[in-house]
Amino acid sequence: MRFPEGMKNVIPILTAVAPASTMQRADGPHSGNPHVRKEVAAGIPQHTAWAFERPDGGRSFGFTGGHFHWN
Repeated sequence: MRFPEGMKNVIPILTAVAPASTMQRADGPHSGNPHVRKEVAAGIPQHTAWAFERPDGGRSFGFTGGHFHWN
């Protein structure tokens, strides 16, 4: 995800460090890219749920889950 500079007005709700095994597929719209691969390799926590307060006072919630995973 691309959050505002300095995570301004973003409140992380669910954060985790992704294991390297999540980067086994080739780059694609639903599988990673060089930026994500670099962050996962460095052990940088990834936010998967967050709240955001807009400058006009409105609030929103984001979540990257809900995908089908074979396990």
